[in-house]
Amino acid sequence: MTLMQIAPTNDESSPMHRVCYITNWSRYRSGEAKFEIEFIDPFMCSHIIYAYATVDDKKPEIIPIQKDDLEHYRELALLKRTNPNLKVSIRLGGKMSQYTRYLKQSKMAAQLVRSLIWYMATYGFDGIDIALEFLDADVPEDKAALTTLIEELIKQKRLMLRSIITLTAAPFVENLLKVYDIEKIGNLVDYINLMTFDFYGPWDEKTGVFAPLFHQHYQVEAESLRNVDGLVKLWLSLGIPRGKIIIGIPAYGRSFTLSSRQTSLHAPANGPGYPGRYTKTRGFLSYYEVCEKGQSQNWQRVWLDSEKAWYMTNGDQWITYEDVDSAALKAQYAKAERLGGVFIWSIDNDGMYN
Repeated sequence: MTLMQIAPTNDESSPMHRVCYITNWSRYRSGEAKFEIEFIDPFMCSHIIYAYATVDDKKPEIIPIQKDDLEHYRELALLKRTNPNLKVSIRLGGKMSQYTRYLKQSKMAAQLVRSLIWYMATYGFDGIDIALEFLDADVPEDKAALTTLIEELIKQKRLMLRSIITLTAAPFVENLLKVYDIEKIGNLVDYINLMTFDFYGPWDEKTGVFAPLFHQHYQVEAESLRNVDGLVKLWLSLGIPRGKIIIGIPAYGRSFTLSSRQTSLHAPANGPGYPGRYTKTRGFLSYYEVCEKGQSQNWQRVWLDSEKAWYMTNGDQWITYEDVDSAALKAQYAKAERLGGVFIWSIDNDGMYN
């Protein structure tokens, strides 16, 4: 069973969005891990977000990451023929600094937004997901530029008919208000996709659950919001309507290399774990790579009831990961809290389809 299969259904009594991210680099994986648009059930997701497009280094124009992405765009359009209710957005990514230099100047900002609108119309996208990286809390220009981008899009929304504008927000806690102008953004965007994962990871000196559902007794005050419920409550306290918040479910795990014989939660670690057979990235394992390891008797799986999460260990390797049990609890949480829904990052990590 994949994680997306446990996401809440979108019924009339409790409408919940099921948002599926797809990465453009997943098609370059080898063997069974190679992912194609044709593997997608067009009725599995209410929304699909394709990652990603970016901005040209030399002029304020939106461009694909790879030329092959254009073929994926055409294939996504075919999914909408099968399911006319499916909404497909393009994720706008890249470093914030790439955009800030254009958005500081009103003429270039207008050109950038016109290019984005043309891009969406030309390739049949229903919306735009703004997910810019490396926003710097110490660079106020980044915060202003992000707000300008969204404001300019809203001004031109009449040219985009019923286009959807979403913001994917990193799990900032301490510097949240320095990075996002939440009052303005909250009134402008249709939804905010909260990255409710990677609260802890192999960049830390000890093992930790990367996507805990609730606050834990051992979390010091500075870490008290590093959990799904804490981050959701923080955004709600800042005035964001419940129905605009969509929480993330990670279809992957984070791995650590242990630095002692301890194998429990909070065991000392000295960096990321070994790369997966398919994704080939230290400290990261797709859900299907985690499942593959879990089938071996060499791995010991441990359920943490207070965190509502699994981890597993083998020798000096320690993995925190999402599975159907923990993902189902997060979907239930989203429904109980009357949130806008859940998103999966990303369905190409969720299972092998070929």
